[in-house]
Amino acid sequence: MFYPSERINLHTHSNYCDHAKGGIEDYVASAMERGLDVLGFTEHAPIPGDPIGCNMKMVDLPAYVRDVNRAKETHPIHIFLAAECDYEPVLRRYYRDELKGKYGFDYLICSIHLYVDQDSRKMAFVSQSKDFTRYLRDYVARYCSALESKIFLFGCHPDLFRASYLPWNENARAAAKDIIQCTASLDIPLEINEAGLKKPQVNAPEGQRCPYSTNEFFTMAKEEGVRIILSSDAHDPALVADNYRGRAMAKRLGIEPLGCTITEEGKLIL
Repeated sequence: MFYPSERINLHTHSNYCDHAKGGIEDYVASAMERGLDVLGFTEHAPIPGDPIGCNMKMVDLPAYVRDVNRAKETHPIHIFLAAECDYEPVLRRYYRDELKGKYGFDYLICSIHLYVDQDSRKMAFVSQSKDFTRYLRDYVARYCSALESKIFLFGCHPDLFRASYLPWNENARAAAKDIIQCTASLDIPLEINEAGLKKPQVNAPEGQRCPYSTNEFFTMAKEEGVRIILSSDAHDPALVADNYRGRAMAKRLGIEPLGCTITEEGKLIL
């Protein structure tokens, strides 16, 4: 059965990470109240050793799987067990064999939130960098590597680099082009992320704009025929169906957002 874009959200967090509020049942209740038919839980995937403090912890993974699977069994809407994965090539096998294999995750989505700062030798957030120029090429390479692994349903906030790399210049356009052409060649959708449209605007050389989910990037994506999905990236139950900014942006750019099909066997297809 097909469900249009306004009836689905496939990027949802919960209090299994340390920066969201509300449990699994809270998000399900809010989704049903707001008319969603399809809800995908995509908690920030735990990584062995817990190197990323804001992600779900490894010790909580079995409980997360249990809670989402229980929700699947007890509610009338379609619920999917998934995770948002910070991609590094060394984690590919873990994501594929452990999350999708051992734990039976229905799908995974990819993102690049972090990089290693060459000065401090510590992990830092892409969105908080003071000078992302020297890291831009690596961001693009890792994002494309994630897509090329073919283990992810879609790519999350692909233009997150624009939160720190502010000008829309030759380098930014080249980075966007590489990501977009990669995803177009693989036919993997990219996400207009509602959270990026709600965050405080940044002062770019061309004027104020949202930090990511930017017009320039997604205009290029549309021109290349990339399929686009809208997601709330909810970290609060009240926002689980909140994508009106993304929907307005898609309409303005002439983008038809993806819906999804769920087969008789319960498989999700974009």
